[in-house]
Amino acid sequence: MKIVGLDLSINGSGCVSLTLDDNLDIIDKDFRTFTTVKKNATDKIIHYNKKKDFDDYIEQNIWMTKQIINFCSLGQYVAIEDYAYGAMGAVFHIGEFCGYVKHCLYEQEYIMRLYEPTTVKKFIIRGNADKILIEEEYDKLPKKEKFAEIEDLPRGGKSPRCDVIDAYNLAKLLQLELKVRAGIITVRDLTDKQREIFNKVSKKNPENLLVRPFLGEAVC
Repeated sequence: MKIVGLDLSINGSGCVSLTLDDNLDIIDKDFRTFTTVKKNATDKIIHYNKKKDFDDYIEQNIWMTKQIINFCSLGQYVAIEDYAYGAMGAVFHIGEFCGYVKHCLYEQEYIMRLYEPTTVKKFIIRGNADKILIEEEYDKLPKKEKFAEIEDLPRGGKSPRCDVIDAYNLAKLLQLELKVRAGIITVRDLTDKQREIFNKVSKKNPENLLVRPFLGEAVC
């Protein structure tokens, strides 16, 4: 099974795939991300210059979405961070782009899980963690669990390194949810923090994650 985590951004998304065995343990991983800094480009870090390469932001959205959909190829489940409703900046452009990616994934019958931003952060460290804290938690991982190709990229919560880290954390949370759903890990086996994540309900999401259906599940 292949699952994918997507950290969607109009100026450079992070994409991470995890290939899982029958016990849903990781046997392989891969990533793609984007940069406007040519010296940071590799075969997995795609260089583009939004001012020179595209006539407008819609053309850029279409181009980037194609790259993302191609990366998701052969994946079954895709984890995406849901909207941060207190976000500032070009929120309408962000909404257009993220919505377009979701529609394309839906049409191709990918099964999607949308995780609230605070849920993802709590899974890593705590609900109000910033990008620097999240990056520091990633840096504590064993070498074999990290992507060597991003180690020399600028740190301090900066793109494109932080985009890959965010996408990786989304994929890891999805992996854990799938393990719990499959009975490989029981709720009793989870930490207190993990149980809180899976039991959380809100006005927007009155059902907890283990009851809530995946987006697109009925289509497949």
